[in-house]
Amino acid sequence: MVDTIQLRKIMKEQGYRDDDLADAIGLTSSEFARRMSESVFGTDEIEKMIEILKIEHPESIFFK
Repeated sequence: MVDTIQLRKIMKEQGYRDDDLADAIGLTSSEFARRMSESVFGTDEIEKMIEILKIEHPESIFFK
């Protein structure tokens, strides 16, 4: 599970919109929106988000 509230907070702080991050991790905007609503992403996508957003404590957002 993904803490989408915290993920959105980090995205906003770093100036990423949904479309931007979706493109950066290789998803369409609609697929990204679906995964956010379900709070579920694949391991590869999570790893990319951690790297792109420079998340220092990923366990606080992912793997809940």
